[in-house]
Amino acid sequence: MRSLALSAILAVAFNGQALAWGQEGHSIIAEIAQRRLSPDAARGVEQLLGRGHSLASVASWADDVRDMRPETSDWHFVDMPLAVRK
Repeated sequence: MRSLALSAILAVAFNGQALAWGQEGHSIIAEIAQRRLSPDAARGVEQLLGRGHSLASVASWADDVRDMRPETSDWHFVDMPLAVRK
């Protein structure tokens, strides 16, 4: 029971840091994602971004423009259900 309480306290105490990935966190996730792309998807990314540009290089774009263009705030994330009922 004490370990559960301690976990809850730590989760609340470090909540701000856990929610903020920052540019480095976005780049790391994008790099991992790009390495896992199918050949067709990798060609699509190259076609969209141009040769020599990676997902990591544009991963924090939504963060970069959010303050300048507030209307893009909803572009920053996608809410996904934890489970889908059929």
